[in-house]
Amino acid sequence: MHTRFRAAVIAVVLLGIVGLLWVCWPAGAPEYGGKSLWAWVDQYYEARVGSKKPGTKEIADEAQRALREIGTNALPALLDRVRLRRSPLREQVVSQLKQRLGVTLPTQQYLHNRADWGFSMLREQGRPAIPDLMVLLRDPDPMVRGTAARCLGHIGPDAAVAIPSLLPLLAERDNGLSILHALDALREIHAQPERVIPALLEFLNGSRTDWNYAEPALNVLRAYGTQATSAVPAIEAYLSHAERSKRRAALHALDNIDPAAAARALKASPGLDD
Repeated sequence: MHTRFRAAVIAVVLLGIVGLLWVCWPAGAPEYGGKSLWAWVDQYYEARVGSKKPGTKEIADEAQRALREIGTNALPALLDRVRLRRSPLREQVVSQLKQRLGVTLPTQQYLHNRADWGFSMLREQGRPAIPDLMVLLRDPDPMVRGTAARCLGHIGPDAAVAIPSLLPLLAERDNGLSILHALDALREIHAQPERVIPALLEFLNGSRTDWNYAEPALNVLRAYGTQATSAVPAIEAYLSHAERSKRRAALHALDNIDPAAAARALKASPGLDD
């Protein structure tokens, strides 16, 4: 009797786990060439990041071509993964499965990363997802907000409409990833300088100077080129910064915004670019 009861409990627990997994993990994805969307994303990721073997560029290119053939049909599955919030219950299920059954399941970060890579492969084909990604920039989960920002950045200048929704992420002082992902997105979109440049200057000589995001802010300014001329005085102040990486970031930004000013700075300090 005891054995039957124990077996029944185990069965109920396993059914509960299956139910939780059904709820917690996104549904399937479209296929191309006999492989699923996620298989192509994994192939691209491993070729670009996980391997340095000869021929990996061709493997990555094949995966990107496949994903672009899937095109906008990939967006529902990608968005499902971006929407995946942190869940203590889900994390407990993952932990118990690993401890008791030796089963390793993907984490929220892993699933978000694959969605991020998927959008990076689609690039401008991700345009139809812009409204949904803009909504996710207001999600209560900071990882969802950050991943949505990264995905918008991959879409590029076509995602300019999202800039007003990206800017509030720069104010999340206690969530550095949101700030960094929003800065990356602004760099890739590089539009609406009248809105973005003042926000970036807050990290150089404004109220957010002590947050230590000057270097990524300089990299964003660099992407704006001559549209960022109003930032030149603030950038020049960093040419004498104590940290070498900030000096170099300032010089490279200045060279893209005002080449003459960069040349004068190099003439005055020949070792500035060392």
